[in-house]
Amino acid sequence: MDFRFSVVVYLLILVLANSFDVVDSSDSFYVSRNTSLVSPGGVFELGFFSFGDRWYFGIWYKKIPKRTYVWVGNRDIPLYNSNATLEISGANIVLLDSNHRIIWDTGRGNEISPELVAELLANGNLVLRNKDPGDYLWQSFDNPTDTLLPDMKLRSSKVPNFGSRRYLASWKAPNDPAKGNFIFGMDGDKFPRILIMQGEEITKVYRSGGWNGIEFADLPLVFNSTNEDGESTFVYQDNDLYSIVTLTPDGVLNWLTWNQRSQEWTLRWTALLTYCDRYNHCGANSYCNAHTSPPTCNCITGFEPGTSRNVTGGCVRKTPVSCNCNRFSQLTKMKLPDTVDAKQYSPYELKTCRDMCVKDCHCTAYTVIVYQNGTSSSNCVTWSGDLLDLQNYAMAGQDLYIRLNGKTKNKSRLIIGLSLGATAAVIIIVILLVLCIWRRKQNQARATAMDEMQSNEDTFGAEETETLAMDIIQSNEDIFGAEETETLQLPPMDFGLILRATENFSDANEIGHGGFGTVYKGRLPSGQEIAVKRLSEVSRQGTVEFKTEVMLIANLQHINLVKLLGWSVHERERVLIYEYLENGSLQHHLFGGGQNSSDLNWQMRFEIIKGICHGLAYMQDGSRVMIVHRDLKPANILLDRNMIPKISDFGLARICSRSESKAVTTKPSGTYGYMSPEYAESGLYSAKSDIFSFGVMLLEIIWTKWNDGNWEETIEQAIQESSSFQKHQVRRCLEVGLLCVQQDAEDRPQMLSVVMMLLNEATDIPRPKLPGFYKAENYKDQSEIYSTSGSQW
Repeated sequence: MDFRFSVVVYLLILVLANSFDVVDSSDSFYVSRNTSLVSPGGVFELGFFSFGDRWYFGIWYKKIPKRTYVWVGNRDIPLYNSNATLEISGANIVLLDSNHRIIWDTGRGNEISPELVAELLANGNLVLRNKDPGDYLWQSFDNPTDTLLPDMKLRSSKVPNFGSRRYLASWKAPNDPAKGNFIFGMDGDKFPRILIMQGEEITKVYRSGGWNGIEFADLPLVFNSTNEDGESTFVYQDNDLYSIVTLTPDGVLNWLTWNQRSQEWTLRWTALLTYCDRYNHCGANSYCNAHTSPPTCNCITGFEPGTSRNVTGGCVRKTPVSCNCNRFSQLTKMKLPDTVDAKQYSPYELKTCRDMCVKDCHCTAYTVIVYQNGTSSSNCVTWSGDLLDLQNYAMAGQDLYIRLNGKTKNKSRLIIGLSLGATAAVIIIVILLVLCIWRRKQNQARATAMDEMQSNEDTFGAEETETLAMDIIQSNEDIFGAEETETLQLPPMDFGLILRATENFSDANEIGHGGFGTVYKGRLPSGQEIAVKRLSEVSRQGTVEFKTEVMLIANLQHINLVKLLGWSVHERERVLIYEYLENGSLQHHLFGGGQNSSDLNWQMRFEIIKGICHGLAYMQDGSRVMIVHRDLKPANILLDRNMIPKISDFGLARICSRSESKAVTTKPSGTYGYMSPEYAESGLYSAKSDIFSFGVMLLEIIWTKWNDGNWEETIEQAIQESSSFQKHQVRRCLEVGLLCVQQDAEDRPQMLSVVMMLLNEATDIPRPKLPGFYKAENYKDQSEIYSTSGSQW
């Protein structure tokens, strides 16, 4: 006998809305856009939705105006007609199309269970159960799509099974929930870690640090580890039901929470924030340091760049390691290597673990992992072969011991004695030479210091010259703390060295000029190329701005912020020394000169936009203090050889408290056209002022005609003809740009929200209001600072 109880689904628009939280096998009800299953508490809703002519059933947040889907049942097989049947057949929920063909089911076989209940729980979990509330036969939490909800489980197992379906798979596109190109889940029996993987070949894109019994290194998400059926299971813990972890179609993992006040999703954390987060970015036997600008790849001790002579291609041993070598190099604060070829011994102390590695001729490195699981147990882990996906952390991390080439101990005593005698003689000679050279340099340093002191007095006065460096140090301690100030290595540079590097500020080395002065290209004796900003005597960048730039840039270390190498004051000269960026300013590329805007394809422009976003997000939310730049414009966005954008010119920047919504300045400074209305008119500036300036730049990068109506016709022809042109990406950028240039600062998004909207295509973008306009009648020679009109949507 076939126990089949139909829940007929007519996809019609009903006048009255009906909602349920439990459906049993005797129920029949009509479901349309206005009827659904609603969880207890009303947080989640299950129903049908469509993209074009494709229909799906799934779960979303009921009270959030921006439709956010957390689960889709028939993601890979949509419906294409206006009616379907949802049935409890045997022990399964079955979705049938209008021809009574099975589109989707829960996959529980053909057993018969006449009294079943389908229920949407308060946490968003759709369950099929018997009358007993705790007896789940099937649940959506075991079959996630692209979103991890609180109380959802990830199971640790071996690739390629990757958790027996208990993993996240990205959407194919923002409007296509079919399985995309990326998956996210737990991997590893002995060494659990979180992975993002790509493609049919399951290529690793991201790997978290290891599990220590409480947390994953470098991962802020909280999990509770349990053991089920011999497998480790990790339950995502968060008391906020409006908190999700989602995998975007581009393979970016975001942790989001809903902000009820601003009515938008707030980005709390994202994977792949820097190049170092990408799996094995620096290659084998090399570690990535994300705390330099830009991030650098470094060979570990005892290794050198491979055949490519490029560290990013990996490193190889300088000399082979013999089986009896017992020397090791210690690396601290490390993300441990990938554990594919690792072995684990339990329990072992550090010395015993070292002995285990020495006895194994194939052992490359070792460490001891202490698990903080209530017992503080420790395991010895050893690696053989190449070490992959290493990274150096600023904080936390673990010690890693790398095996080095050992020295043989069977040297004859005669050879040792002769060697010691010869070495002693050489050391004595070297010491005498060093003392002579040191004394000579001390005398030269005193003379140079007196010259510099006299020169500085002409510019700043004796008292201010004497305290200039101390002011910088003291200011840094007040802002960033004494400990970080002690590590600041930014002393004044010898002005004579700058003269030689720029060939006495030769016109041939000039690479730019403006109201602040002139920028010259130079080369230090070490061969390093530099850019020297020589401030003119009438420069608008005065002493205060000069000090501000020295202090701020020295402490703001990010790949998308320009790196300051040093500074110098001599007589009436004030110079700032930066890293040299080969491709000049963004203004140069957009508005003429050399390589023009037609050479920037869409992919290059989109990467530039994202890079500026990351830099601003760091200034506003990533550093210890919030920085307002106040002069963002294409001329202050510099591009390196790889076209990575870097924000520059911090002379007008100000430090603001995150608790203050606005600060006041007596006179607006910056560039008209990029100033926010409230700043240009009233001198009020905040983080939202920089967001306005960013919006203007974003629109300039894409939109050459602001008032022609059809948005597609306003896109530069060079962008539309580019092979990398993505229509949906361009439209999102336009919408985000218009949000950023809203007349009212409160209508502009936070910078982290801008990053989320650009990187996560599944995120809804609020409809922008018509761009505002204002006239600056009080500014000389400025009849209109900024003006736009509405566009058709």
